Amino acid sequence: MLFNDIIGQEEIKRGLTDMVVNQRVSHALLFYGSEGSGHLALAVAFAQYLLVVSQPKHKKQATNLFSEPKVSHEHHDTALPLPNEIADNATYKRLKKFGHPDLHFCFPFINKKPDSVSDDFMEQWKSFLTNSIYGNLYDWLQLIGAENQQANITAKEVKDIFRKLHLTSFEGGYKILIIWLPEFLGKEGNKLLKLIEEPPAGTIFILVANNTDLILPTILSRCQTIKIPRLTTKEIATALHTQLDLSTELANNIATVSNGNYREAVFLAQNVDNTWIEIIKNWMNKIFAHDLVGQINIAEELSALGREKQKYLLLYFINLIEQAVYCIVMGEKGIQVTNAEKDFVIKLTKITHIGTLEVFSKELENAIYYIERNASSKMLFQTLSFKFFYLLKEKKQIILM
Repeated sequence: MLFNDIIGQEEIKRGLTDMVVNQRVSHALLFYGSEGSGHLALAVAFAQYLLVVSQPKHKKQATNLFSEPKVSHEHHDTALPLPNEIADNATYKRLKKFGHPDLHFCFPFINKKPDSVSDDFMEQWKSFLTNSIYGNLYDWLQLIGAENQQANITAKEVKDIFRKLHLTSFEGGYKILIIWLPEFLGKEGNKLLKLIEEPPAGTIFILVANNTDLILPTILSRCQTIKIPRLTTKEIATALHTQLDLSTELANNIATVSNGNYREAVFLAQNVDNTWIEIIKNWMNKIFAHDLVGQINIAEELSALGREKQKYLLLYFINLIEQAVYCIVMGEKGIQVTNAEKDFVIKLTKITHIGTLEVFSKELENAIYYIERNASSKMLFQTLSFKFFYLLKEKKQIILM
């Protein structure tokens, strides 16, 4: 994976390049950020770049990436290839297929057999990196058929890490271990402390995390941390337009909803259609008319969508509410939606005010939180209907047809 293949994060890319050019690569790095920011993609691309430049033919320029800088950023040796200049390198061509023997991965998995390790899931992992590198834990567990089983990084896996990293480098360069979601190490992380602190020669650890609060402080203290920010709306919209061939209008709308998460943006692009606005219109009409039977039917229909679609339907609804706020504050010119959505947004402003819309949005955010924690979706949507009815009952002027 080249840096050019990664959406946005230009400042991070420059910083990582400078690490190599100025020979300031730490033996333990922690890339942390929210889901869909591209932190795993950056880690993979950086690891592949390091393995290319640590080949014997480049050793004259980069014999020890952990040493004090020998060249300045302004006058670095241009013979060392830059991250986007390695596409034709033989080592990189093997790395693209994730089959290089000096690049190792560790990630949460389920025990499909006694003493399972990450290598038992390597074919699925290669597929995940190839097709879903912006994906999250849910996507990974779906891919490996986890169902309701708990994923972990086990003691057996840690032992296997020791074995791998004490092997001689296959190409005479660096050995790199990428640990995706080290939050799942738990107490087993203590067994890695000494290895991370005093790794075998030429070994680099790259940890990729969502939540540093769940990582052992002793591991954090041994890593150079790199914060990966959320993607901008413009970056996501551009990627959706160029990679998924969405119209500029639809790409912008989805990018606005996705909140800097490219994984969510792709899911929405693949699942949002005109029926979503019709579902929300129908739901709100049943609430507004105090049609209890209709509300129960709606709750049953929504509960059948599945957790991920429920979550993104509510995110979509939150965006419509935000557009209604813009409409109240700035007029109809402030709305950035399709014509079908615009009609709904304008009518929503006529039966609510900003305070009500803010409460709506908060209730939807809370619902997403509980959906992610496997709450009863049918009960959740019924409860939302009751709450929305009482918020709206003072303003029964119009039906949202």
